[in-house]
Amino acid sequence: MIKVRIPLFLCFLLMTIQVFTQDQVKVDSLEKLIRKAKSDTVKIDLLNQLFIAYINSDTSLARDFANRAFRLSRKSGYNKGIADYYNHLANLNVARENYRQARNNIQQSIDMYEDLGDQKAAAGGYQVLGYCLFKLQDYHLSLEYYHEALKIREQIRDTIGLKESYSYLGFIYNRRGNFPQALDYYYKLLDLYEATGDRKGLADCYNSIGWNLCNQGEYTQALTNHQYALETFEQLDDSIQMAAAYNYIGIVHLDLGNYPKAIEYFQKSLGIRESLGDSSTVADCLNNIGLIYEHQGDYPRALELYFKTCDYREKLGERSRLGLCYHNIGNIYYKMDDTARALNYYEQALAIRKELGEKGPMAGTFIGLGNVNLDKEDYSRALDNYRNALEIFRESGDKTQIVICLLNIGMVNFRQENYPAALDIYEEALRIAEEIGSIRRIALLHAHMGNVYLKMNEYNKALAYGLKGYKRGSEAGVKEAMRDAAETLAGSYAAKGYYQQAYEYHVIFKTLSDSLLNAENIRDITARENRYQFEKEKQVMELENLKREELHAAEVKKQQLVRNAFIGAFILMIIIAALILRSYRQKQKANIALQEKNAYISQQKEEIEAQKDEIEQQKEELQITLDHLKNTQEQLIQSEKLAALGGLVAGVAHEINTPVGISVTAASSLPEETSRMAAQYVSHKISRAAFKEYLNTANQSAKLILANMERTATMVQSFKQVSVDQSTEQQRKFKLKEYTEDVIRSLYPRIKGKKVEIILEIDEKIELNSYPGAFSQILTNLVLNSVVHGFEDMKQGTITIAAQVNRKELMLAYHDNGKGIPEKHIDKVFDPFFTTNKKAGTGLGLHIVYNIVNQRLNGSITCSSEKEKGVSFRMNIPVQ
Repeated sequence: MIKVRIPLFLCFLLMTIQVFTQDQVKVDSLEKLIRKAKSDTVKIDLLNQLFIAYINSDTSLARDFANRAFRLSRKSGYNKGIADYYNHLANLNVARENYRQARNNIQQSIDMYEDLGDQKAAAGGYQVLGYCLFKLQDYHLSLEYYHEALKIREQIRDTIGLKESYSYLGFIYNRRGNFPQALDYYYKLLDLYEATGDRKGLADCYNSIGWNLCNQGEYTQALTNHQYALETFEQLDDSIQMAAAYNYIGIVHLDLGNYPKAIEYFQKSLGIRESLGDSSTVADCLNNIGLIYEHQGDYPRALELYFKTCDYREKLGERSRLGLCYHNIGNIYYKMDDTARALNYYEQALAIRKELGEKGPMAGTFIGLGNVNLDKEDYSRALDNYRNALEIFRESGDKTQIVICLLNIGMVNFRQENYPAALDIYEEALRIAEEIGSIRRIALLHAHMGNVYLKMNEYNKALAYGLKGYKRGSEAGVKEAMRDAAETLAGSYAAKGYYQQAYEYHVIFKTLSDSLLNAENIRDITARENRYQFEKEKQVMELENLKREELHAAEVKKQQLVRNAFIGAFILMIIIAALILRSYRQKQKANIALQEKNAYISQQKEEIEAQKDEIEQQKEELQITLDHLKNTQEQLIQSEKLAALGGLVAGVAHEINTPVGISVTAASSLPEETSRMAAQYVSHKISRAAFKEYLNTANQSAKLILANMERTATMVQSFKQVSVDQSTEQQRKFKLKEYTEDVIRSLYPRIKGKKVEIILEIDEKIELNSYPGAFSQILTNLVLNSVVHGFEDMKQGTITIAAQVNRKELMLAYHDNGKGIPEKHIDKVFDPFFTTNKKAGTGLGLHIVYNIVNQRLNGSITCSSEKEKGVSFRMNIPVQ
């Protein structure tokens, strides 16, 4: 046996190492890509890939990757990355079932996705938000967010997202008992699966449609849908889904009252689930088979299966489903008129459901407790319990359970002989039951309403409702409805003098009553519970015996350890004595060696002290040199700014010279023409043609002078504003687009030699309260950098400057279509004195831009470029 286990252990160890190695290789590979990535957005996307890869296997590692992506996103101003981070946090909290925190995280994510215009991501966020609220049992708000997700997905035609939305909405409406609305969404989902040819999705959808049709009493159509799903799963060899399909078909036969068929399909489902070793679904099957026996009135066998189900739930630690087991057992005892035991199990179920905060199941237990109170004629408590349940079910919108609550409240009024109130409540319940198509509840309501009319001596109505109840109860196999209807019919026929029919229905009533409640059943149930309790006590005793044996073995082992320890201690003392003697001799030798080492250390210490003094002196010299270099750098940067301003002055002066010269020439010719015309006027020799020519000349000269003076004034105004802003660095309000145009006009003398087109994509309404001089220096350096370096050896070029305000942040984008920056230089462009053409610049232009954006404006700037496709600068600047 040992020889067999060793190879198996080695195989398992090798497989574990291989899986770990594969995971580690994947992490290492993505980490290398992250280090090589030049763009922050690429790094963030890679970190997000790592998060997704590990969220289901290692949440701690996944969270680490998410945090790294978040820090990098904040540093680079990448809002999409920040939104993704909150989305990741939400998914982590959902995985941990921390739905309240997940709700807060996903709300932050949705807000950012909407600001970014990412509709697909926002829809996914609303879907997660709806799921969190569903888990928190806020069903109304949950539906609202699910519909919001659906609305967006329909607008953007997101097929995958639509499938998810239709599926969730169908599920929730089904849970709320709104089966027609649920079916509407499942049919839409079916159309999508048919369009994409997804056979498994189609089969799942047919199962969901069948379940809703069954709840509406459309059993033939329900069976058709479930049968189609089963055939598909058999072809796909999907055992898990085959078991689910068998279970659905069994439920349809259960509702039809075809109990042999129902058991047959439940047993098929049970067989598959037992072979798969899935204890939880095995317990589900046992519970369903128990329901069959409960509906048939075979309470002992139902109780036995419920006890088995409890055993599974206790071993699996499934507290929620254990609460359901206790509730079902309470129902059996209630139907057997054993109210003491029923109350005990209901209270155990309620304690679990309160502990877990399960409102819907709590409401179900309130109904059970109300039934016990009703049987004890404690009508006040019964009404309190029923109304508590009704309030919860109205909040969740579960129409099936609302019907049950109303039926029970009507029963309280009936017992108190408040027949009109009972009828009103039954009428409301019947309307809802017919709306959702619940035949079982309709049958019970007809039977109860017939009984009310019987008490009110309205025998014709009593007969009508009694016959309806008996017929519907027979169709659905609901013995309780048949029994109650038979009792109503027997009383009604007797009151009308039809004693033969009254006798027949009285026999039916007694037969059904005896099948549901008889002494043999009571004895059988008591025996089965005693056997269940005995088995539990036996298990406890076996565990206690096992513990005692383990304690005895531990005591024997302890005594052996004490004995072995004593022997070991004696041997150890001998060894220690030998070691002490040996240590003493070695210590003498060590002392001699230590003295020699101390002398050597003293010598080394003196040398180190000397070296330390020398290092301190060198450090001081280096600090002086560094301070000198910093001062020199600041002087160079200031010189660069002044040089730029000086170049601006020279360019503007040269540019102004032309229009001023033209104006002077035009103005100087005008007096000569005027004197000549005046002489002709004095000598009375002026002609019409000469005067007309003079007027034309004067008009043209005036227009020429005016146009050139206006051009000069505009340039002077732009230059004056830009130069003042650059020199004073004062904060003021200014229109961004208008000021940018001023800066570009002031740069015209520097760029007119190139065919450069500058496109402004800036909203005229954007107004900033900031430092215009800083913006002037940024734009000046970027434009001149494009002209000198980007458009070198190019005949023409295009510069695009775009800006938009997002919340309280200005996003300024600059792009040229020049030759671009080589990839190896991207990380160095903002370094001082770095330039690819030392003849054309000092290398301080972009360094000045970087300092202004980060220090003066408290913003951030990034650069990206592709060879021969130009360069882009992106700036994020806070605004007031």
